[in-house]
Order: sequence, then structure tokens, then C-alpha cells
Amino acid sequence: MLLLACVTDGTGSHNYSYNAVGSLGANRLSEEAVPDQSDTLRTTQYDALGRPTERRIGSLSETWTYDLLGRKVGHGTPLGQFSYAYLGETGQASRQ
Repeated sequence: MLLLACVTDGTGSHNYSYNAVGSLGANRLSEEAVPDQSDTLRTTQYDALGRPTERRIGSLSETWTYDLLGRKVGHGTPLGQFSYAYLGETGQASRQ
């Protein structure tokens, strides 16, 4: 599988790193170096099922949690914590 390692455009070079085969989130984007004034590094972590659990952009963090059925039940951002509830075992949200 070929994965994009670098893109150069008018703003500079965007460099990409991926999780190794055999690790959580294998072949998924793990880091993105972005050409901006602070050379911000964006990182993403995954759980065993390949779902994102944390994304960091510089010093800011965003998190996700899932229930045993794989549904998103929590989302944390710099603005606060958000929770989700569902109707029984369906994917239909009953509260957000």
C-alpha cells in the first residue's frame, strides 16, 4: 500500500507519518507536520479497532470514547465534554 509522505504547495511542505503495520491504527495517519507560523504538529491516536481516540493540534486536544457496540459516547474538545446516548442497541441517537 502506498501512502502519501509529503505534499508541497504554495504554503510549503506538508509531511505525513503513519502508524506501523501491526500497531493500533495501522496504516492510518499518525502525524501531520503543517507549514504555518508555529510549524504545528498534528497527531492522532487510535484504538484497537482503528477508531480515533485522540487528536492533538499543537497544545490543543480532542478525544473520543466508544461503547461496547462501537458507538461514539463521548467527545472532548477545548470547549467542553459532550456525551451521546442511543435508543437501545440501535445507532439512532436519543441525546447529544
